[in-house]
Amino acid sequence: MFSVHFLPTAANFCSQTQNLGNCRGPDTQYPLGRFDIPTTENNPNGEIPTDSLWYTAVYFKYGFTQNLNSTRSPTYFVKFDNNSNKWSCTCPDFPRRERLGTCCKHIQGCIDLRAGFNRFNDDRYLTLLGNHLTEVTEEEYNNMMAE
Repeated sequence: MFSVHFLPTAANFCSQTQNLGNCRGPDTQYPLGRFDIPTTENNPNGEIPTDSLWYTAVYFKYGFTQNLNSTRSPTYFVKFDNNSNKWSCTCPDFPRRERLGTCCKHIQGCIDLRAGFNRFNDDRYLTLLGNHLTEVTEEEYNNMMAE
């Protein structure tokens, strides 16, 4: 006989300075907050921007690259293309999300920050997003993508 156990959803966004293992552990270890940004929202969702937008997303959960000895945080690039009215992201989760017609957490974070949408009723959420997401110009975005 098998039994099924459902684990609580793990947070997918916390501060790099407080991450003690993929945003897991007691809430008291995360005074800057930790959040589970939904990844089931349609792409696009929220108010559709009238202009193209570009962002960098630095560190949303994992503090290392493929080299487990590295402390360099991954930076992903998020873009809203006003010609297609679609968001895109360079994170490894985005291709699957794109096939499903949904957003990754980096895109959803940009949408929430841009709208000032405090989906968790916790002021730390927008502060943490502001610390990890930066709007950049098209030229800056293109230069970073060329590196």
